[in-house]
Amino acid sequence: MQEIYSFIRREIQQLEILGLKIQRYSIRYTQDELVDIKDIQELEKQI
Repeated sequence: MQEIYSFIRREIQQLEILGLKIQRYSIRYTQDELVDIKDIQELEKQI
């Protein structure tokens, strides 16, 4: 599951580089523990 988070995170970062403002929403919270610091930082950006 960890690979999915990283893929989505990279896609969002590329959109932000293009100048788009991204709002993050979580439909479902995962019980998986995040280990990648960048994924943890993304989680903190959710609305």
